[in-house]
Amino acid sequence: MENPASLLRRLNPCCARAMEGAASLCQTRAHAEILPEHWLLKLLEQGEGDLTVLARRYEWDMDALWQDLLSWLDKQPRSVRHRPQLSDHTLRLMQEAWLIASLSGEAQIRSVHLLMALVEKQNLIQCDGLWPLLTLGQRQLERLRSLLDAQSDERPPAQQEAALAQPHGGDVEFVGRPAGSELNADGLNPALQNALDKFTLDVTAKARDGQIDPVFGRDTEIRQMVDILSRRRKNNPILVGEPGVGKTALVEGLALRIAEGNVPDALKPVSVRTLDLGLLQAGAGVKGEFEQRLKNIIEAVQQSPSPVLLFIDEAHTIIGAGNQAGGADAANLLKPALARGELRTIAATTWSEYKQYFERDAALERRFQMVKVDEPDDDTACLMLRGLKSRYADHHGVHITDDAVRAAVTLSRRYLTGRQLPDKAVDLLDTASARLRMSLDTVPEPLTRMKAQLTALAMEKQALLEDIALGNSARGDRLAAIEQEEIRLILALDTLETQYGQELQLTEALLACRRDISRQAEISDLQTALIAVQQGNPLLGLDVDVRTVATVIADWTGVPLSSLMKDEQTELLSLEESLGKRVVGQEAA
Repeated sequence: MENPASLLRRLNPCCARAMEGAASLCQTRAHAEILPEHWLLKLLEQGEGDLTVLARRYEWDMDALWQDLLSWLDKQPRSVRHRPQLSDHTLRLMQEAWLIASLSGEAQIRSVHLLMALVEKQNLIQCDGLWPLLTLGQRQLERLRSLLDAQSDERPPAQQEAALAQPHGGDVEFVGRPAGSELNADGLNPALQNALDKFTLDVTAKARDGQIDPVFGRDTEIRQMVDILSRRRKNNPILVGEPGVGKTALVEGLALRIAEGNVPDALKPVSVRTLDLGLLQAGAGVKGEFEQRLKNIIEAVQQSPSPVLLFIDEAHTIIGAGNQAGGADAANLLKPALARGELRTIAATTWSEYKQYFERDAALERRFQMVKVDEPDDDTACLMLRGLKSRYADHHGVHITDDAVRAAVTLSRRYLTGRQLPDKAVDLLDTASARLRMSLDTVPEPLTRMKAQLTALAMEKQALLEDIALGNSARGDRLAAIEQEEIRLILALDTLETQYGQELQLTEALLACRRDISRQAEISDLQTALIAVQQGNPLLGLDVDVRTVATVIADWTGVPLSSLMKDEQTELLSLEESLGKRVVGQEAA
């Protein structure tokens, strides 16, 4: 076997850098030997190398390869050896690759030579996730050499100009760059575009596709955001408000206005993208990996042909993010780009986190302009819910009355004190709609509860009968009481089942009439018949009304339904009479 030092000197710059990175990776993970898998992992990071060009040509899932390699390396044993050594498989791989390069008349080993060697000696790697690399044959790789010389950064310097100037023909013309990878056409490197697509979500595109709910009652805050974004300096707004007041909805409202063109000309071509910081951190176990991902995002935003506005939700999490992976935190990476005005962002956080993190970091605080997002009053919250009502009604297939909207706002403000409007009112209305839909599709809860009581009584009766059969007659009175209770429940259940059948028939007829314009005249008669059947104790609900909303609040808080359904004004008018009945001597007072 040739001297390892001699083989290392024959690596081209791309492979040599990857080998250095593999050695650092081994030290970080405390691995004793540099395996071919370490080397391949770093080769996949080498920008426009041979492997990247081939992956684009054959549409390999680079992220899947990356994750499979990391998972496989995580399972490798650790060692106390300070300096990792080249494994036998790595040395054999370099020797085979050098043999292939020599036969081709080349003076250096490049990635395609390593791939050819792996195709011939597949036992040199053990990671099953690398199977796509082994699907290409020797002849196929040889035919692709012209493509690699034209597009890969690993081509010899002497061939670069000739390869670019020489017209392609035959198979090479067929396997040219795939659509979307032309750097000159889009102005954005495919690797950067991939990072942007993977770690961010295009909110503006969702707004154009109608996938975002309309935003009402926040015109003032959205106008403040537009004013700040239109400024020359300090044009990064930060939305500060309690959880649930609708900070994310403000950004969606801005995206809707951009999609509609209802913004200044400078903002019309802007694309709003949400940064997924959790996904950015996921799997970034290698030192510097998180830092590199975030740098790619920043560079992609800077080089994007269309302006990109980055939205960072829960912005306080960027302070310290990445330190666990051994790199600089996200805030320190963002500060220079924000200071130079090369990165435009919208941040969102709560008051407590703003005081804890941003006010203590004066350099970061100076980059942002605060927009206060307060909890809306009842009228504004009702306006917001009315704007969303049709979306929830269509989703659940029910009708939501306006009284239910007002009740959701009023009752949630009064009884759900730990949360903020409009979030808690939206959740309340959503739950009430889901409960009504469930009552139409399944057996009502009173029937289910009564059947459960009958089952429990039957089990208790069976246990008592077994005791009596063994001579224990002391529980005879309880057995008689159970039989009487069973008779009562069976009669009540029969009545409820009859009522349920009639209500279900009338409800289905009413829903059919509502969908058919020609049958609108029948609605009044059907409603009268339904009220007569229900007798003030409905099993099925046709609309989401005040009672439906109050029932949900009663279940959540334990407040009796009767207390929730009382009219406050009526109670105040009759307050004197109530006090007179309860307080002795109140009339004289």
